[in-house]
Amino acid sequence: MDPPDDDEVEAAAPPQQRRRQTRGVRWVEWTLRVTVSFVILSLLKLEPIARNSVRDHNSSIDLPHQEEKLLKSSTDDNDSQNKIIKSSSSSVVRNNKLSQKSESFPSQDSIENGWTSPHQVDCKSFVDKQDEIYKETATEPSFMMNIHPPSKDGVSKVIWEDGCWECDHITAFKKALSQYQNSYFLDIGGNIGMWSLSAAAANYQTVTIEVLPDNYRRFCLSVNKNSFHNRTHLLNIAATEQPAKFRLKMANQNYGGTRVVPVDEYETILKDDEDIVQGVTIDSLNLPTKQPVVVKLDVEGHESSALSGATQFLQHANIVYANMELRPKNLQADPRWKSIFQVLHSKGLKPNRINYEDETPLDIDRLSEWKHFKHPKVQYFDMVWRLNDFIPPIKSNKQEDQR
Repeated sequence: MDPPDDDEVEAAAPPQQRRRQTRGVRWVEWTLRVTVSFVILSLLKLEPIARNSVRDHNSSIDLPHQEEKLLKSSTDDNDSQNKIIKSSSSSVVRNNKLSQKSESFPSQDSIENGWTSPHQVDCKSFVDKQDEIYKETATEPSFMMNIHPPSKDGVSKVIWEDGCWECDHITAFKKALSQYQNSYFLDIGGNIGMWSLSAAAANYQTVTIEVLPDNYRRFCLSVNKNSFHNRTHLLNIAATEQPAKFRLKMANQNYGGTRVVPVDEYETILKDDEDIVQGVTIDSLNLPTKQPVVVKLDVEGHESSALSGATQFLQHANIVYANMELRPKNLQADPRWKSIFQVLHSKGLKPNRINYEDETPLDIDRLSEWKHFKHPKVQYFDMVWRLNDFIPPIKSNKQEDQR
């Protein structure tokens, strides 16, 4: 026997039961309709959100690439660059690292491993005053150089009149930079930058140590004027044997003759005292040692202390040429010089005293003969350490006039 169908069951049921069944069916239908409507509305609301999420996801991938193009195309527009930088912090970090690496260390003649220092001065923070003095140098290539008032500084006076200072020395050390491929220049006692700026103008990397604020301010103004930022690394420290505080002692009519003397341990130091400078060791700078390096040392009697704080650098660095201004009385009285000279000699470097028109070979075992060739009472003389394969250029005879 077949079971009764739904219509037969509903017809056989009492009227009250049929009403309850009808209400139950309607309730179920209403519930289903509400549920379906809710699901549809939810999907409609989620669809644009999902679409935006996809678009944002794509933008997060493309944005750094777009900003990188914008940064490259607006290097001369600081305001635009700042707006771009604010739009994405993650992109800023990446782009800043790229720009710093490419700006500070070009692919040709670069310092190894992207060297930098916490002591480095930001030259872009210095701006010209109304009374700045610039002189186009007589070097090759020439550049615009900021100098002190010629009436107040002997070095600036010579640059103003001749277009360079220590012209023959400049020619010789630049020849060393060109002879030894991928060399960089270490300038210990940079003054207003005659040596370092000459190297930077010739597209060589430079590391310059200078303590006097008025000197390195002018150095920076020259860097800004000639756009040498990617070739110059200026450190406002004193190179010394041990980390310490020093006081600046100004020389009369010679900003480059400024000396540093240790600060007494009981001396009160004011926070804004501009005559107090920090002394650090050259070894602590972790300078590159694999690249050939040309060195200049001129720190007004502080030479042995500066090099005694550079023992590791002297031993491991690939020094190919070194120009020094030395003082005879210090050579014999200071036992540190003997060991310093032995390290340089072990590298195949030969010492020569620089005379006005020629040079005289020196012997590291006869330091009593290390003195000015013409005037024994002169407190300093210039000398150079160089390898046997280096041939010095012909002198121009300007050196005596500048001394």
